[in-house]
Amino acid sequence: MKDNFEKNIRNWKIPALLSKEEAWQKLNARIEGKETKVIPIFTQRHVWVSLAASFALLVGMLFFINNDTTYTIEAKYGQKEVVALPDGSIATLNSGSSLSFSKDDFKNERRIELKGEAFFEVEKGSTFSVKTKQGTVTVLGTSFNVCDRNDFYRVSCASGKVKVEQGVSVQFLTKGQKTELLQNGLSNPIECDVASIDDWFDQDLYHFENMNLEDVFSELERQFNVKIGSKDISRELVNADVSLSNVETALDIVCTTVGLEYKMIKTGHFMINKK
Repeated sequence: MKDNFEKNIRNWKIPALLSKEEAWQKLNARIEGKETKVIPIFTQRHVWVSLAASFALLVGMLFFINNDTTYTIEAKYGQKEVVALPDGSIATLNSGSSLSFSKDDFKNERRIELKGEAFFEVEKGSTFSVKTKQGTVTVLGTSFNVCDRNDFYRVSCASGKVKVEQGVSVQFLTKGQKTELLQNGLSNPIECDVASIDDWFDQDLYHFENMNLEDVFSELERQFNVKIGSKDISRELVNADVSLSNVETALDIVCTTVGLEYKMIKTGHFMINKK
C-alpha cells in the first residue's frame, strides 16, 4: 500500500500541510488493523499534492486545491472515503455521504458542511465546526461521529468535548456521551459505548439504536449499493448490531429481529415481506 501511496503522491499537486512521510504514517495508523473493505480512498479527483523543489519547506507537503472555492468529497453508495483535511484532521465518510469546505478560508475558519454521516478526528487548533441540515457541532480538538439522515440526527463524542447546537437547543458532550434530535430539541447527554462509535468503519459493524425500520433499510441500501423494497411493513424501531460483511447477512439479522423475511428478486434487488 505504501508503494502505491508513494507512486501516486508524485502525481498529485497541492498547498502544504504534512510531509509525504507524515501523511503516510498518519493514514497508516488510521487504518491499521481494519478490514480491507473499509480503507481510505485517495484519488486525483479528491486530493492533489505538489512537490515544489524550488521551495525546500514545501517539498513533499500535502495540501488541497480545486478550481472552485468550495471543495466537495463524496462517498458513493457501497463506498467509504477517508479524507485528510488541510489542517491534518481526518474525516471518514460513510456510504452515501459528502462533505464540503472552502479551500480559501479553511485556515482561518475550520468549517465543514456535511450531508449524511462521518467520523472526525480533529487536530487541536482553532474552532472546528461541522454543519448539517439539522444542527451544528463545534469542537477544538477531539473525535466524534455525526449522523444526519432524513429526520434522524445523532452526535456521539469519542474523545474531548463537543458542543452540539440545533436551533435554540444546545448540548455539551464529553467522552462516551451522545445526543439525539427529539421532537422538542436535542436530548440530554446519553451514555454510550465509546468503542462502538466508529464500528461502522472500524469493525464492519453498524449499531442501529431506536432507528425506524425504513431508515435501517435505507442505510443498508447505501452500505451495499443495492435496492431494498418492502410491502406492508410496520414502522417499528430497530435495535440491532448488524454485520456489514455482506448484504444477505445484514438482511438476515434485521429481518430476524423484527419478524420479517427477504427475497432476492435479482442481483442487487431485494424485497422485504411479512412472514
